Amino acid sequence: MDLPIKTWLKKVWPAEEHLISKLPFITTKPGLVEYDNSSYIQIQVKVPMPANGPVCKIKNEESVTIALEANFPESQPIVLIRRDFPAVPHLSSRIEIYRRICLTRRDPRDWWVRKTLIDVVRDVYLWLCDAAAGTLIKNDDPFEPLIASGTTPVELAIERAKEECAKHEGSWTTTSQEIRVKNGESSRYIVGKGNVPTQVWYQQNERAELWIDPPMRKEDVLEMMSLVGFDRERVNYWIGRGKTHLLMVVGIRRKIDVLGKWGTDEWVAFELKRKEAKEMCKWDVRTHMVLESFSPSIARLTSGFQIKDKNVVVIGGGALGSEICESLARSGTSHLTLIDNDILQPHNLARHTLGPEDIGEYKADALAKKINSFYGVEICRGMHDDFLCISADERHKVLESADCLVDCSASVGVQARLGDLVPAKKPIISGFQIDGGRATILLYSPNVQCAEPAMLEAILITAMLDSSAIAQWLKEPATRVELGGGCSAISSIIPSSVIKLGAGWLADRVLRMVNSGVWLTNPFIEILQYDPLVGKVHTKKVDVDIPFLVMACGWRVFTTAYALAKVKEYAGSALPNETGGVMIGRLDRQRRVAYITEAWKAPKDSASTRTGFSRGLAGLKNRIAILEKDTNEYLSYVGEWHSHPPCSGSALSSVDSRTAKRMAAELANDRIPAVCLILDTQNWDTHVVENKIDAH
Repeated sequence: MDLPIKTWLKKVWPAEEHLISKLPFITTKPGLVEYDNSSYIQIQVKVPMPANGPVCKIKNEESVTIALEANFPESQPIVLIRRDFPAVPHLSSRIEIYRRICLTRRDPRDWWVRKTLIDVVRDVYLWLCDAAAGTLIKNDDPFEPLIASGTTPVELAIERAKEECAKHEGSWTTTSQEIRVKNGESSRYIVGKGNVPTQVWYQQNERAELWIDPPMRKEDVLEMMSLVGFDRERVNYWIGRGKTHLLMVVGIRRKIDVLGKWGTDEWVAFELKRKEAKEMCKWDVRTHMVLESFSPSIARLTSGFQIKDKNVVVIGGGALGSEICESLARSGTSHLTLIDNDILQPHNLARHTLGPEDIGEYKADALAKKINSFYGVEICRGMHDDFLCISADERHKVLESADCLVDCSASVGVQARLGDLVPAKKPIISGFQIDGGRATILLYSPNVQCAEPAMLEAILITAMLDSSAIAQWLKEPATRVELGGGCSAISSIIPSSVIKLGAGWLADRVLRMVNSGVWLTNPFIEILQYDPLVGKVHTKKVDVDIPFLVMACGWRVFTTAYALAKVKEYAGSALPNETGGVMIGRLDRQRRVAYITEAWKAPKDSASTRTGFSRGLAGLKNRIAILEKDTNEYLSYVGEWHSHPPCSGSALSSVDSRTAKRMAAELANDRIPAVCLILDTQNWDTHVVENKIDAH
């Protein structure tokens, strides 16, 4: 079977040759030279000179060679020009006796798609016109890297190198180590991590000179160094000190109009080897490209997030927590603290970002180690502790310096205690995946004084109980699988793809809030719902007004604007009579907190007059039982509400007091107080009456 190039030459080249010959700037018929499995097309291009003359020693007619490899036209052509062509931008390194012209700033394969050879010839003509006019670098297209690349990358922490060079008059003696890469036989040097003698040089002053070819001899190295302002004798002295092997890393500053506003520093490395440490022994020179070590500044540049000097505390290093930690780290967050006392088990690998090598390790420690390996410095601190059991001093130290706290623990206990443990002014972002992977939830609290995560969850369930995802989560037991012994080896059945979907969305929301630096003052709830049957994803946001807080009898009672509006609506519709009903929400008896999220109107058998109200019982017990069942006991009865006549005040009347005390006595064995909200047309207040149980 003929090679692609052979087929192309037979079927396509005759027509292409004819079209190229007719171009006005082509002076002679293109010449074709076939050599082994490659072919070379030679053209003579007439170059129009600018009115003021060319800016470089370009000829009126230039000879250009277009090299076609064996698999052409599947591979792009290579355009070559004479070895002594003037030093201009976008002229690449030497190939035998030619230089390569750079016709595109894109991937050459993408550039070649949908082109024909005649298009390439036109591009060559335009390139030569720009070369003569000195406009190869456009105002909106700054790009001219050093033309000196090799096979072994050199990895360097460039910011540190610049700092060290500034301390030592432009040079810094360090070491490097050749590291074998797992996916091949190639290797790389990591400067500062081994014992290969290395000298790092940095030229602080701007230099516009172009480096065209990689050096082949020691003298070439000295010449190139001198071109960009380094002292030739000083460099030669360092080379002379080398025994048989040394590495030189050089950095220079270029102008913005050469490289562009995103970066003006360029780095290149020369590796010098010789058989013996004798002055007359010839040095073998290899040129390598320099890779900048991954750093928070690179992360911020590539992610678009400017989250420098942010300190984020993450509770929970599971599937969601690990994704969020890595996203924060990879986006340039400066300081992370991860708290999780769980150990990575084999079944966790189905959804976790850690790998098999971390099985048996604390998730917090393994994640911190992985994240810190990105940068080679510690940006993440792992704490394999139970957040609720950390000493008060340690917890204060961790939380006080945090800009925000991200709770991914999926722990009801942690969620409930955050209101007591987190400093009042710290924003909390709480995220969790509901069982079955039906939705991902985000709860945002600007501070625990105005809204605790536990209350936001109660509001979520109240507001979205009709949502299919929420309803299924609460009503249907999750499908679980037992993996070995112990409770921790039981896991919900959720595809990794669904976890990644929710985790990615949640991580993005966290990043954008952390990045803003200006924390919203109102709490809110967001839900991402995924319907696997139709493959659709949609989000919903629930804005939450800051709840009203009343301190009474040692209890904190939070009332939502939604619940209060319902009470006012029911009271207004009953005027001129008094009316009342029950309040729904959540009670935290251990922490002595009540969350009121909903109000129900009076049962049908209630008695209502202008000066009194007696709440009935018709259907109420059954309705509350259904609510508890439908919400998996997340919501239940919290207290009572009733209205007073207009302008009569919102204090407990004598009748109200007696009723509240009787209710408190009935509820005392369950450690539940009597919570009562009273309003007239203008005022409202919440009262708590608690019956103390006599221990004797």
